[in-house]
Amino acid sequence: MASSRTEKWTELLGYVALSAGMAVAASSYLVLGLLARGHSLGSLALVLGLACAMCLLLALALGEMSSRFPSAPGIRTYLRRAFDDRTSLFFTYVMMLIIPLVAWVEIKVFLAALLPQAGAALQCLVAALLVLALAWLNLREHHVPRHVQTLVFCLLVVLSFGLSALGLQAPVASAAEAAAGPAFSLAMLGEGVGLSFFLFVGFEWVAPMARTPAAARQAVPWSMVLAVLLLGAMYLAFGLALKQALPAARLAASAAPHVTLGEHLLGAPGRWAAQALSLFALLTTLNAGLLGATRLVYGLAREQALGPRASAWLRNLSPRGVPSHAVLALALASLLSALWVIAGNHAAAVAGVGAGLYTLVYAVFAAAHVRLRQLPNPWPGFQARVPVAVYGLLAVLATCVAGATVLSVVQDQPLAMLALLAFAVAALGLSHRVAQGKQMQAALPTH
Repeated sequence: MASSRTEKWTELLGYVALSAGMAVAASSYLVLGLLARGHSLGSLALVLGLACAMCLLLALALGEMSSRFPSAPGIRTYLRRAFDDRTSLFFTYVMMLIIPLVAWVEIKVFLAALLPQAGAALQCLVAALLVLALAWLNLREHHVPRHVQTLVFCLLVVLSFGLSALGLQAPVASAAEAAAGPAFSLAMLGEGVGLSFFLFVGFEWVAPMARTPAAARQAVPWSMVLAVLLLGAMYLAFGLALKQALPAARLAASAAPHVTLGEHLLGAPGRWAAQALSLFALLTTLNAGLLGATRLVYGLAREQALGPRASAWLRNLSPRGVPSHAVLALALASLLSALWVIAGNHAAAVAGVGAGLYTLVYAVFAAAHVRLRQLPNPWPGFQARVPVAVYGLLAVLATCVAGATVLSVVQDQPLAMLALLAFAVAALGLSHRVAQGKQMQAALPTH
């Protein structure tokens, strides 16, 4: 009995480590730095708290959807069951855009933490080697064992809370700076909450990784809830530590605020601890993100949802059963984009766009939960015991937050706005054509 209970807690811890580990990234600390320098202590706590509360509601809803559809490939299944094929395809394409956006920022911030004095050329070289190494690991099916992933994540949590505790105990850099911030406005609140959403991005990717249907019905849903609570506590502590301990000028000039904080508090040992934090965050996110993105691309290619020629090429499997062409395509796209981010120093802008788009995806998840509650579906083993009306309101609020976040980034960048509009038009056209083709194929008489 005791052994069985221990196994259950160990399994739950493993899923929590997967869920939270895919959300915590080196780029999370960049975003915390952006929030800390743009908000007072009070408004920083407010935007982080609101984002955590909204993600907690989403974790409950996604837990119920995971329990309803165990072994389902996440967004594609949930939105197709709730709405239709066109809607599901469109937002799956949006998700495909977001994944490399997050990867680009992650690589940039990791290199800023690891090689702060290196020039762009050396950073580009290291980025290329890093992406190629990740691609090779995926092609060879060398994945980080779950117990190792859990251990690395626990070390990350200890380091993050340790630096936070030291920062919160440090003398206030400047009482005036800590209290200062822009005048409160709904636009500022929306942008801050939207940027805070970036910190939680990816917690739901644990759903398709359930080992058994029983885990998908209970352990995975609870792991998402616990992961969001843990992430909220970590981010709040670290964000307040950044605001309190670092002078505003030093915080504004830092491309890796966690490294700056560690060095400010402890000198060289603090810098090394923060660099280790970056490494642990990279290990828990980037490889898992590439693996999840590869599965998503391969699944769409099998449905011929990426165009006939591209789908035929991307669904190729290696002798090991690995979708090798999908891995190579994603690695090449990530590498080229990462080089662009490094050369142009676009990390903050890309993080803002990624945060806004993912907030929109979360809004659609909330709407899907409302719709699925109205349809006859298998009774879930895990239920989000929250009134459906709350999720309707959450969908509206998250959509407004997404719009405010994206507009704050692209309003002065017409090329970025045109690129997003072009992507939206292309995604709408492709989702319509693919869904229409499936309908015509289903209407054909069978022999």
